Amino acid sequence: MHKGSVERFGKCDICLEIIPIEYYFSIGDEITCHECGTEYKILSKDPVKLTTLKDSDDPDDYCEEMKFE
Repeated sequence: MHKGSVERFGKCDICLEIIPIEYYFSIGDEITCHECGTEYKILSKDPVKLTTLKDSDDPDDYCEEMKFE
């Protein structure tokens, strides 16, 4: 079996669902948990490491500081 075709898995921090990391995903790609919709960014594929993406509702978001009139 070709090493590039091996499917790896991550785990959602919210619902604990297994997230398949397909061979065609690259480091830096964004993926979504199909169960709860949490978005992740791939940090590493071997071993699989994921980080959650920042929510847009975060009060520290840059757009929150902008004044629109």
